[in-house]
Amino acid sequence: MTTGLVHTEALSVRAADDHVLLVERSWREDVDVHGAPAVVLCHGFVQNRRAFECPRRSLSAWLRDAGAVVWLPELRGRDGVRIAAGLHEYVDVDAPALLAAAHQRHHEVAWIGHSMGGLVGALTPEASSLAALIALGSPLFAGPPRLHGLARAMIGPARAAHRRGIPFAGTRWGALLWRLRRGLDVERLPAPMRLWAPGELDEQSLATMLGDTFAEDSHAVLADLLEMIATDAQRAGRVPVAERLARLRAPLLVVAGGS
Repeated sequence: MTTGLVHTEALSVRAADDHVLLVERSWREDVDVHGAPAVVLCHGFVQNRRAFECPRRSLSAWLRDAGAVVWLPELRGRDGVRIAAGLHEYVDVDAPALLAAAHQRHHEVAWIGHSMGGLVGALTPEASSLAALIALGSPLFAGPPRLHGLARAMIGPARAAHRRGIPFAGTRWGALLWRLRRGLDVERLPAPMRLWAPGELDEQSLATMLGDTFAEDSHAVLADLLEMIATDAQRAGRVPVAERLARLRAPLLVVAGGS
């Protein structure tokens, strides 16, 4: 955890469409806030900014200890005002606004994104301005062909749910996973995808991760992510994924967990 006094401030970043994004910025008291590098920590689908602040395993605290100024933004929709109309709003509107605000205050800006958050950082038109980009478990590459048919079948229902104004109930999924946590923590239990390594998180950490870090999201964004799977990472709604990734010039580190 962070040692010494930490300064924290709340920022409001206005995007090009006038949507206001909330950001928590923090740094250690002995750090030159203007000269220090900034690190934007971007959460994933159905997550909020608390995803990086689990007790005893706080990435934001570790980065502050290393001398960085930490930016913890929340993509649109987490404040309950308006869910996103698609992945393009995160990529082409929210992320550029966040990076412009960070570059105004810091000489060097890096982006660390978890899951969809890494994808957003890689696909934004401003990505090449980054000093570094780290994608943690992000879907930057084509998925296995066996998932294409399933993803294609789910796109229509997801878009229909968005048209009806139904948000993706991430908080309910977090509550369900909390009830199932003991079974999911068994290593020998067969699972196609694990959310955490069995035995690695204590009850307090799991309570925070499953109770405080899940948020409502958009079925339109879900549909775009499914389209990305179905098209072998060629496109996701209005976002030309393959084209954007081919143009990416920022230093990139992709981190993937074992199954």
